Amino acid sequence: MLMILTQRDVLGLEGARKPYYSAQLGNLLRESTGKLADEHVRLMNKIIVPFRKEMIKLIKATDGEIVERQVEISPTEMVFPDDKKLWSDTKLSIAELLEDHTPEAISTRVPG
Repeated sequence: MLMILTQRDVLGLEGARKPYYSAQLGNLLRESTGKLADEHVRLMNKIIVPFRKEMIKLIKATDGEIVERQVEISPTEMVFPDDKKLWSDTKLSIAELLEDHTPEAISTRVPG
């Protein structure tokens, strides 16, 4: 995804004014990577937070509780009940990011 977005940024600047090319490219790349980083954090939190809660149960358990299987760890489908929604959200977000990186979209974000 990172390669696709940055490649579209670079190719979208064809014909840009030379004196400002470096600055324009830097701005586009910072914007693209920022959006991608935000999306990454959002998705990772949806995955890591529920998993972390389950792992804390295991960490807090004594050796005896673990051996005797007295620690209740939720099954995957209970930890991630909206698994399909998570992935459909991801696809939607990726589609939106790509749509924002067409040559036409990029040319409207770059002055003159």
